[in-house]
Amino acid sequence: MVVNFPLACNVCGCKIRMRYQVSEDKCPVNFLCPNCKTTISGTMQTIWHYGNEDKEKFPWHYNFQFNNATKVENDDCEDCEFVMEVSSDLLVSNIKRNEDSDLISPFIRCVSKCGNKITQTSRFYNFLSRWNKEWNDIKVNLDLCHNEMYDTLLKRFPKTYDKIFPRDINAILTTHQQLINFCNKILPKDTLHEFIKLNNRIITLKSQQPENFEKFTSIFDLTYVKDNERKLLHLIKSFIDMYPLFLPVFTSLSFTDVNGMGISTLNFEKLKSFYHDSYELILHILPQIIALNNISTRNDINNFMGNIVDFESKINSYTSKYKIYDDLLDRKEKFSWLITDRITNHIRNSIGHFNYEESPIDQTITFTDKHKGKINTFTKTLLEVARDCIYMFYSLINLLELNYDLLKILSIDSVKASANG
Repeated sequence: MVVNFPLACNVCGCKIRMRYQVSEDKCPVNFLCPNCKTTISGTMQTIWHYGNEDKEKFPWHYNFQFNNATKVENDDCEDCEFVMEVSSDLLVSNIKRNEDSDLISPFIRCVSKCGNKITQTSRFYNFLSRWNKEWNDIKVNLDLCHNEMYDTLLKRFPKTYDKIFPRDINAILTTHQQLINFCNKILPKDTLHEFIKLNNRIITLKSQQPENFEKFTSIFDLTYVKDNERKLLHLIKSFIDMYPLFLPVFTSLSFTDVNGMGISTLNFEKLKSFYHDSYELILHILPQIIALNNISTRNDINNFMGNIVDFESKINSYTSKYKIYDDLLDRKEKFSWLITDRITNHIRNSIGHFNYEESPIDQTITFTDKHKGKINTFTKTLLEVARDCIYMFYSLINLLELNYDLLKILSIDSVKASANG
């Protein structure tokens, strides 16, 4: 069922007909006024009068709360200039002028465009229910871990951690395990199976190539890996915190025909910090992947696709992290799958220098990257950028698991070295 009501921008007075796909879940709303580009945000929800149906005129009412906009009380949509569809869990049609709109609901439109694929998304809805119940407690643990409050953190966990590790490592490892168990339902299928293979591959490298692995761990030591694990946990937390806003993007990941469709729960302001920070952290950890590829593929950490040179000297010779990604990451090699191919320096640079423009009508973002007199301008839809963020989230999870494996190995080695020393 779809409910129509008029909304007026508080800044310019533009009237927008809101077409709300009714849902019991609280529906976040984030979009730009199509006239003045003011950010309009808020929530919409259907409140059912369970048990009081015979006492109420209607068995439900709608709760609308908006920033920078006001619901027009007369409910007359005839003089609205634009139409904005709203759904908590489905893609919606891009904003249209009132005279160009149709009567098709977001649900019917998704079914007609995507067929039975819409029935393959129950795990994302189920995760939202779990998110509502468990996320706040898990988020506290992630914050404690990031702030290095390890003793406080361990008091919140059952006494199930491994006594072989120091308390700080135990706290990080246990937080990691809780997070992966929590979010595995929204990860690509077979992710956990791939993580088992990843762990076995690391153990095999350590046993079969001890000299190369020792060189690897001298560069990427316990302090480095521990610090990365904390950073990854913190950044992943910022993404999962936005999960309700990303629900329409998750439920449509398998859809190929999304022409003219957009998102009512997100705007670019919600995405850009995560994209920028993920880009930086992924490329910061990238040399680990390069080193593991060199060892596993060419049996030499210093062998860069046939060019033998000291590993640290080669990496440090680059002034651009993205150039390392572009030059040294071979997609065919064993550890390259950990990093998404969706990242681009042009988007990162545009965000970093505030050189982008968002169109509220068709939800496109025009990025402009200026560097040494060269100007690169290109356009992506908000939905495309949101999908990129999901794949970057997947990469962060992959790198988190890699650091988890290394953290265990390095911690055990450190404990053994202390015992023998």
